[in-house]
Amino acid sequence: MIQLPQGANLQRIKNGKRSYAITPHISGGLTNAKTLKKIAEVAEKYDCIIKVTSGQQIMLIGLEAEQVEQAWQDLGMKSKDKSGLRCRGIRFCPGTSFCKRGKADSVRLGMALENKYLGMELPSRMKMAVSGCHLSCTAPAIRDIGVIGHEEGFELRVGGAGGHNPSLAKTIAHHLSHEQVLLFVEKIIDYYKQEGKVGERLGEMIERIGWNEFKDIVIDEELSNHIGVENFEEIAE
Repeated sequence: MIQLPQGANLQRIKNGKRSYAITPHISGGLTNAKTLKKIAEVAEKYDCIIKVTSGQQIMLIGLEAEQVEQAWQDLGMKSKDKSGLRCRGIRFCPGTSFCKRGKADSVRLGMALENKYLGMELPSRMKMAVSGCHLSCTAPAIRDIGVIGHEEGFELRVGGAGGHNPSLAKTIAHHLSHEQVLLFVEKIIDYYKQEGKVGERLGEMIERIGWNEFKDIVIDEELSNHIGVENFEEIAE
């Protein structure tokens, strides 16, 4: 078996020749001119195609295996292992930091979630998204954990998925503060790590054990006291 270069993804095999891609991590798709220039310089050096991904990242396509390590060094970055059974990059919109429609600080919350969970090993891949308003530009309704900002606070959704078997996440709580979202997500992740089967997405685990049972376990006394029962949402099975 041919070993995959560290920090790269196999893109295609054509006429027996393998080409690879690397994806410098950009939090929330927000970056600066200096970083963009560096990425462009590396892409030009190795004659890469540049792809803007659906995950708010910039991918460099067309590297040979022996070029991967040097390309990362040229970028001045370390590769972040986000593939496989891990938490992927957290999508978040500009929110109140940069968008006229923003109702909540999605950048601050998105960065807090990313700093804690990016690359964390889990039973299956985990996708999170934070949107600063109901327009939901980051598609939180089809993420394992989705957060939507409102003037009254954040709405928390769980159990969504895209791909070949899409499902909508269900609202489990609303009117949450920044800190309350972080505590709630921590409870969800802790339970998922304990009870999720290998390869089982969060929503699949919840369907297996039942939504009400999941809610009763995750919303323990600490969470109830911290958030208040009036902010929890009834979930239909």
